[in-house]
Amino acid sequence: MVIHPKLLLDVWLWIPRKESPMDHRQLSMVADKFQWVFSESLLNACGTDAKFCRRMRTITPFRLGLALTATCASHRVETLADFHRGFHAVFDTTMTSKAFY
Repeated sequence: MVIHPKLLLDVWLWIPRKESPMDHRQLSMVADKFQWVFSESLLNACGTDAKFCRRMRTITPFRLGLALTATCASHRVETLADFHRGFHAVFDTTMTSKAFY
């Protein structure tokens, strides 16, 4: 395998750049997209269309997505039971593990 000399020089001279903090415009754009992705009506419609849920009960696609995201963001998840506990913590509900799985 032959590496082009210019590419090889670029690799040797490559200096990692420091990440700059997001400016207000970028942060606003990310917040808008985040709200759109986690829209309750959008997630529930996607879950219904994908036949993920037939009836809206305690666990809706929106609530499940929000709980899974919050659980993964808050601590290390090692088992499915961690998600079950996370759902209970976020929505202060009680349900059997069978309904959750």
